[in-house]
Amino acid sequence: SPGLEAAPPIAAAPETREYRSGRRGVRASPAARKAAVRRGISIEGITGSGPAGRIYLSDVLEADLRQGTPQEALHEVPPQAPEAPATVVSEPAGAASVPAAPPEPPPGEDVEREILSRIRRVGAERTAKSFRDVPHFYLTRDLEADGLLELRERLKTKMDPAPSVTELLVLAIARTLKNHPRLNSRYVEGGYADVNRRVNLGVAVATDDGLVVPVLKGADSMPLRELVPAAKELVRKAREGALGADDLSGGTFTVSNLGMMGVDAFDAIINAPQAGILALGRVRTVPEWRDGAWLPLRVISATLSVDHRVADGADGARFLGDLQAALSDWELLL
Repeated sequence: SPGLEAAPPIAAAPETREYRSGRRGVRASPAARKAAVRRGISIEGITGSGPAGRIYLSDVLEADLRQGTPQEALHEVPPQAPEAPATVVSEPAGAASVPAAPPEPPPGEDVEREILSRIRRVGAERTAKSFRDVPHFYLTRDLEADGLLELRERLKTKMDPAPSVTELLVLAIARTLKNHPRLNSRYVEGGYADVNRRVNLGVAVATDDGLVVPVLKGADSMPLRELVPAAKELVRKAREGALGADDLSGGTFTVSNLGMMGVDAFDAIINAPQAGILALGRVRTVPEWRDGAWLPLRVISATLSVDHRVADGADGARFLGDLQAALSDWELLL
């Protein structure tokens, strides 16, 4: 599920051009080529899983695994909590059994069946499980962004690297979450909630092979000068296929941004076992009635998805209200 007008957000759309290796007909994504070079693997010897044999990052990682190299990068998304053992219920004698689902028919002549990358396959399984098992509810609020955008303009000449709008939002979100522990927790079967002491903020990044969520560990305690380069480095590693297991594990809350794609607002699926995810849209200018006149106001739509087992609507509303307060008074954050 990621434009912001002031700067490209973290979850930027991947490039779509293809790179060819020296052998005619071999095609590979940029991330796959970089990962192959880094691991010393000949890309010509890899069988691609994409259309017309295109090689994805996941194909390189699996080839590396077959060669015997420890492959921490196969952990594309944060691990899930272990599932509780299934309870077996005996059917009464004579009860009609439920017929098995028929096998998926082969595609017709007008359909080309694509083999999904490993990242997309894992993502498909986990998002389906989260949407099925976690009772989501959603709250949407327009966040006033004038102060945020003005701050970024001031910091452009004072910080190197300069922060993006998304990185400033990440700072505000992490600091605000610290005061809302229910949203920074996870549900535990049996009626418990594990509350995380630190805010490890996952930031969704789009790659050729699918969505990955690298994690900024301890984001709530990072000063801006530390958070900005750390976030940029995670994005670089994500796009080059260089994320390790530690980069992808331990997240306690996730931020997803589709603003640069012109999306106003959207609902995101919770990255279980986390309790929440915040979906951000593009900067929009809306009319605001103030002091007897209509004034232009720049806003960003934020939609909060929450696990209803650990928090309720009032918890989410208070979080969004405090986030707006933080964006209106940056002196408290900086």
